[in-house]
Amino acid sequence: MPKRWLCLLVALLCGLVAIVASGSAGSAWGLWVRTASKTETLLADEEWQRLTVTPTKQECIEEGDRNGYSLALLLSSLHAGEPGNRVRSNHLTAEILEVVNEWRDASGGAHWTTTFYNCLPDTVDPRGPKGK
Repeated sequence: MPKRWLCLLVALLCGLVAIVASGSAGSAWGLWVRTASKTETLLADEEWQRLTVTPTKQECIEEGDRNGYSLALLLSSLHAGEPGNRVRSNHLTAEILEVVNEWRDASGGAHWTTTFYNCLPDTVDPRGPKGK
C-alpha cells in the first residue's frame, strides 16, 4: 500500500508542475509529460499532460531536463535503501527525456514506472485529434 501512495504522489506532483509561460503562437513549444507503469494496481498509465509552454524549443528541452532530473532525485530518495531500487534518466532524442524507476516489493515482485517528458510544437497535441 505505501508503494501505491508514493506512485500516486509522484503522478500528482508531475501534474501540479503546470507553469504556463507566454510566447508567440508560431514558435511556442509545449512540454508534455506521461507516466507508464508495469504494475497496473500501483499506477495506471496516464494520458499526456501539458506542463508548460516555452517560447523556444531549447527552453522547452531545458525545462524538461529540470523536471526530469528533479523527478529522478525525488524517486531516488523515496526508494533509498530498498533492494533492487534503480532510477535512471536519459534522452531518447533531443526532445524526449525518459525517467525510469525500478524497484522490488517486500515479496520480491519487480515494478517499474517510466515518465516521458516530450517537447512538441505548441500546435501539436500528442493525445491525437479531439473528437466531436
